[in-house]
Amino acid sequence: MISYAYIIYIVGNNLLSTYPDFFSSPDFLDPNIEIYVITGFIFLIVFFLLCSWRELFLLNMCMFSLFSVFLVNPIYLGLDIMTDTEIGNYITDLSNQDDASWLVYGYNNMSQYALANGADVLNAINIYPHFDLWNVLDSDGVYYDVYNKRNMSIVVNDKAVDKPLVEPLSDSSIMLNIDPCDFKLNLLDVKYVISSYDLDYACLTKLQTFGVNRIYSRSTENMEKSTNEVEIEESTVVVE
Repeated sequence: MISYAYIIYIVGNNLLSTYPDFFSSPDFLDPNIEIYVITGFIFLIVFFLLCSWRELFLLNMCMFSLFSVFLVNPIYLGLDIMTDTEIGNYITDLSNQDDASWLVYGYNNMSQYALANGADVLNAINIYPHFDLWNVLDSDGVYYDVYNKRNMSIVVNDKAVDKPLVEPLSDSSIMLNIDPCDFKLNLLDVKYVISSYDLDYACLTKLQTFGVNRIYSRSTENMEKSTNEVEIEESTVVVE
């Protein structure tokens, strides 16, 4: 048992010298003390197990389990790192005022972040295909085999000209090519857009910028006027 504990101590020292960041948390406890504590716990656990002292074994196992996880985020730090931020609070406030849908362009990790802050994000990771979404975007089911996947991540691209609506990226992710002013997004009640790059569209009004992330409000009025103008122009061409 002593030799086993000594091996654990040696491994801990080697980890400390090779990967010091591994012992960076918790920051109030010296890394060497961490190694001593872990070594002592493992020695006692093995000792009580071999001696068949069940109660002491279970007690030390519970103490070791608690000690090893209660200082780990989110148990120690909480969820403030995700929710108590400027952009997180802003998304939460907008979501509380309006239960409209959101769409995220660019960095797809923001879709999960916005979801964690109360936003109804259409392109968040879905355990099952979001058929209410796809029945609107792909009413004919042309791309059914592409988006009919579990645990799927949807990356949205605004450069939709001359591109298919949906493109496969990997086994668990697809690319959705759609203009933020597309009329179909009205049917999905999309009123807010987050993008990691600038979007210059008539239907979008920039609300705030947080680092590389821009938050836009999406107006259906501008888009609808544009659609009507196109229809008038097409009717004019037919008459001529």
